[in-house]
Amino acid sequence: MALSSLTIAPGIVKDETEFSQEGRYIDGDKVRFKNGLPEKIGGWEKISTQSMTGVPRCLHAWATNDQTDLIAAITTEKFYVYKNGYLNERTPYRLNGTGTLTNKITTTSGSAIVSIEHTTHALAENDWIKLYNVTINNITLNGDFQVESVTDANNYTVTASTNADASGAGVGGSLSYGYYMPVGNVSAFASFGYGTGTYNQGTYGTARTSGTGITLALRTYTMDNWGEDLVFCPSGDRPYYYDASTDASQVVSANTPSNNQGIVVTEQRHLVCFGADGDPMKVAWSDQEDFTTWTPATTNDAGSNLLSGGTIMVGAKRLRGGNVLLWSDTTAFLMQYTADTLVFNFNIVGTNCGLIAPKASVEVGGLSFWMSKQNFFMYDGYSKKLDSSAIEKYVFNDFNFDQRSKVFAAHNSKFDEVWWFYPSASSTHNDRYVIYNMKDQSWSIGQLDRSCWIDAPTWAYPLASNEIGTHYIYQHEKGKDADGSILDSNIKTAPVDIGEGDSIADLFGWIPDFEDQVGDLHLTVDLKDKPNSTVETIGPYAIKTTTEKIDMRNSARSLAFKIRSNELGGHYRMGKNRIDIAAAGRRR
Repeated sequence: MALSSLTIAPGIVKDETEFSQEGRYIDGDKVRFKNGLPEKIGGWEKISTQSMTGVPRCLHAWATNDQTDLIAAITTEKFYVYKNGYLNERTPYRLNGTGTLTNKITTTSGSAIVSIEHTTHALAENDWIKLYNVTINNITLNGDFQVESVTDANNYTVTASTNADASGAGVGGSLSYGYYMPVGNVSAFASFGYGTGTYNQGTYGTARTSGTGITLALRTYTMDNWGEDLVFCPSGDRPYYYDASTDASQVVSANTPSNNQGIVVTEQRHLVCFGADGDPMKVAWSDQEDFTTWTPATTNDAGSNLLSGGTIMVGAKRLRGGNVLLWSDTTAFLMQYTADTLVFNFNIVGTNCGLIAPKASVEVGGLSFWMSKQNFFMYDGYSKKLDSSAIEKYVFNDFNFDQRSKVFAAHNSKFDEVWWFYPSASSTHNDRYVIYNMKDQSWSIGQLDRSCWIDAPTWAYPLASNEIGTHYIYQHEKGKDADGSILDSNIKTAPVDIGEGDSIADLFGWIPDFEDQVGDLHLTVDLKDKPNSTVETIGPYAIKTTTEKIDMRNSARSLAFKIRSNELGGHYRMGKNRIDIAAAGRRR
C-alpha cells in the first residue's frame, strides 16, 4: 500500500472527455479556486425583507457627499432607492407624462373595467400610471394602476377595485394623471395583435400570425453617477435623473436624445447616449457638466458620431484615464477625450469581439472583461481573447440566445474574480454562471438564479438580485448559507488511474485534509474499468473534522472522487488530500 497525493490543477474543465483530464476537476457547483485550491463560495442574505415589484435588471451602489450609502435598483416595472435601511419606490414620470383629462372616462354597469380616452397616450399594456381623485358610478380612481389593455392609440383600460353601478361614456369630470416610465417585458418574445410593442413599432393594421409577430426585445437598463446623483436609462427610452438631495427622480431633459440603447458618463462629465435617437450606431454626448445641452455649438462640447462596425451599439464601460470602451454587436471602440473641437476620437480596438448584452462587461483596475456571442475577451490596451477552452463549448453549446440580453458580468473584487450569469438552452432566465479567476486564469461553473449584480465598493458585500420568485436585494459572500437555507456545494475530480490505466487499482482509503471545515463533508467515489463502462458509485462517506482516514476496499482501473457539503452552516477549503492506493495487477 502507498499514499498518493491528489495533486490537481485549479479550475474546472468541461470541454474534454473525463479520462483525458486526469489531474483536473471536471465538475462542480458553488465552488471557487483561491490560491489554486477549491473552496465553497460564500453565502448570501437579504439586505431587507422588503421586496420589489418586477424583475430586477440593474443595481448601482454609491455614497453621497455626506457619506449616505445608497443602492438604486431598476426592475422591469419600478425604480427603487435603498436608503437608511428602507427600500423606497422612486419611479419617475415619463416626458410629458402628467396632465389632466376632462370627461374621458367610460364605465360599464357590473364591470370593474374602466376605459380612458387620451389622444396619443403612448402607453403599453402593463404600464404603471397614477390617477387622481375621481369617483364616478361607484368606481374610484385614486392611486396607482396598471394598464389592462390598449384599445388603440387614443384609448386604454384599467381595472378598478369595484364594479360600476351604472354605464357612462365621456364622464368623470377632471381626471389628473401621471404616466410612469415605460414597463419592460420580462423576457424577449414574439408578440401579436394591437398594442404589441411601443407605439409606431411595425405597420398599422397588419394582422400578426404565428411566425410574423413583432419580436419584443428585452428592455435593459444602464445607470451611472452624475456626481452624487444618478442618471439611468431604459433601452428604447430617454435618460432619467435621481437627485440624491431631494430623493426624487424625473426625466433629465426634453433636450436629451430619445429611444436610446443606454448611457454612460465620462470622466470629464459628459452624458453619453449610445444607440441614440433610435439610430443603432449613433453615439451622442452632452455639453461638459451640462446634460441638458445636446445641440452642438461653438460655445459647448455637445456632439455626436455615427460609428461603423456592427449593426447596433450594445454597451459601454468607463475606463481609468478618461476613456470609454464602447461595443457594438461585432466591434469594440475606444472613445478618447481630445479637449479640442472634435471633443472625442473614436478608434476601433477590436473586431469580431462584440458585446453579447449591455451588462455583459466589467471594468477592473483599468482593464475590461466581457462576453461575446461565442467567446470571452479582455481589454488592456488591446482586445484579447481569453483562453476559455476549458468551458467554451459547455457554455455556448447550451445557451438560450433568444434571452442573451439577460447576460451580465459581475466583478467580485475580494476573490479576484469575474462572473458571468447566463441562461442555459432550456431556461428563459439566468440559471447558470461561469467564473474567471484573474490570478490563475482558471474557470469554474455553477447554477444560480441571478438577474443583476454590483461589486458595491461602498458596501461591505457585493449586492445581487434574483429573477424567479419574490424579488430581493441580497448581500453576497456573507455567511455560509443561502439566505437561511442550505448552500449545497460540490466538486468532482477526473478519473485517477495507475500508470496508463492498464493496471487494476486497489483503493484502501482516503486521508482527508481540509481547512476551515464546518460540518460534515461527504465523499463518493465513481469506479470504472473503461471510459464507456458502467459506473459503480461507492459512498457517501462522512468526513468529520476529526476523521483521520476513511477505510475502503474497492478495485477498479480508474477512480473519480466527489466532495459535497450540504449542511446548514457548512463550509470547506481543500488542502492536500491523499489516497491509499496500490496496483493490483493487469487484466484485459
